[in-house]
Formats: sequence, structure tokens, C-alpha cells
Amino acid sequence: MIKRMVSKIKARNDYVDVHAIANGSLIGLEDVEDPTIAHEKLGPGFAVDPEDGDIVSPVRGEVIHTFPTKHAVLLQSKEGLDVLVHVGLDSVRLQGEGLQIHVQTGDQVKVGKPLITADLDVLREHGISAVSAVIFIDRRQIGELKLLDEEQPLKAGETLVADVQMQSEEQTA
Repeated sequence: MIKRMVSKIKARNDYVDVHAIANGSLIGLEDVEDPTIAHEKLGPGFAVDPEDGDIVSPVRGEVIHTFPTKHAVLLQSKEGLDVLVHVGLDSVRLQGEGLQIHVQTGDQVKVGKPLITADLDVLREHGISAVSAVIFIDRRQIGELKLLDEEQPLKAGETLVADVQMQSEEQTA
């Protein structure tokens, strides 16, 4: 009986804390210079202008997919939220040059676990912005998305950037 009550409470209050993927500053997606990201065609989220190339996991969960071009990692949080971490704007055209991936499909990750290291000099040499995005790719999973203070400097794996309330099963039915 108590276990069933706890499960019901959990189902109503599934929030995912999403942390900074890099040291740097927060950018709203609408201010990103890539129209696909800015117009939320991949989904809602936020972007970071990184101070360095160390990109870490924003959530606790599992690596669902790594891209052969090393520019992105798809995660699923322990609560079931699908999270795309995309490094740089149009970095896919580098075909992995200047990018080092530290995880593989199936790995369990904690907040702050290194995912990708980007050589920012290589990105700049190719005219690629280092702005990196966290995108929640399945809108149906999201009940409410709250982005926190845009003015504070971000600390990778530490600064809480977004609070996502998962869509309950009753809301999706």
C-alpha cells in the first residue's frame, strides 16, 4: 500500500534537474544563430557559449546514441527525458575533427561526466561557433519547462539551468 502511494506521488512529481554542460554563459535558443535550433525545430531547450571545450552531461541517465561525427550525444535521463547535447553550430561538417567523445552507447552517466571535448581553436579555424545546445527532442515528454536565471555564469555540471516537469501519463492519454 505505501509503495503504491509513493509510486503515485513520484508519477505526479517527476522533475528533471538539467545542469550546465559547460563553463560559460547561458543563451536562449531564440538567440542562437542556427535557425533549426533557434526556431526549436529539434525541440525546446537552451544553449551555452562555452569558455572551454569541456562538455559534460547535464543529467543522470544513459547514453542512448553517439554520433560518428562526434558532434552530439543523445542521453535519456533516469526519469525518461530524451536530451540531445549538440556541440557547436554546424560542427557536423568537421566529421569529428577537433572533437573527442568520451562515452559510448549504453554508458551510464552522472551529472558532470565528460561527454565531449571540443578543440575550440579547430572550430574557430573552420568558422564554426562553439555555442552548444541542450535540446529536449520529444516535446510530448514535457509538461513544463522552466529555464533559470540567464544572468549567472555557468559552471559545468554544477549550475542548475532548467527544471523540466515530465508529462504525466494522464496528460498524454
